[in-house]
Amino acid sequence: YGTSATIRNADDESEMSLSLPFTNPTSIMPYTRQPLPSLAGVDRLGFDFETDLEPNHRRTPYGFSYYTPDGRSGYVSIRHSNSANYDEETVRRWMKTELTGKTRVCAEAKHETAVARNFGVSFEDLGCNGSDEVLAHVFLALLAQEELVDRKIELKGTKDWPIHERPASEVAEYAVMDSKLALQLDDVYTPRITDEDLDRVLDLENSIIYATEEMERNGAYLDVEKLVRWRDEV
Repeated sequence: YGTSATIRNADDESEMSLSLPFTNPTSIMPYTRQPLPSLAGVDRLGFDFETDLEPNHRRTPYGFSYYTPDGRSGYVSIRHSNSANYDEETVRRWMKTELTGKTRVCAEAKHETAVARNFGVSFEDLGCNGSDEVLAHVFLALLAQEELVDRKIELKGTKDWPIHERPASEVAEYAVMDSKLALQLDDVYTPRITDEDLDRVLDLENSIIYATEEMERNGAYLDVEKLVRWRDEV
């Protein structure tokens, strides 16, 4: 019912296994019955959605990657063409079971929160903590270069061939590396934040991720005159 592939990282010789059951090559309909992984014993993990290019509150997930502190990793394809996609309802049930109560370490936690809501999963309802490492993927590459051995994988030609239009096999290694780098940066920065007595600041920033995403989704009226006065005063 399928095949498997192993991706080897030439830098550290680590490996990532991918299950790739056969599907209709012209379809994005889910055919795979391969079990999704158990995250038992994991309390935090790197996490990253790959999506289309709509605004955050309308983006559709095409897949997501994960990376755990003990080195478990993978890419779950949902809507990629020419790929072994998982049934969307199966993925929702898995997320609601395996991600409950866990800390998601992301390059853009607010983005991941919005995309999950579009997919029908509320990380807030699951009691997930969000840890926003770098606020944008462009900084992920820069910070990884400064702090880590691993480097962000760059996909060429994404303007002409966007990530969500590529098969999962073209995206998996790139996506998993993003999750891995976010988790590694969290390992680097957490003790520094504690040493500088900034834990309360970080907790505050992380605690408003859900509220900020909700405000951006629903919109809010602005007192423009007052905003202009504040700008001039500051």
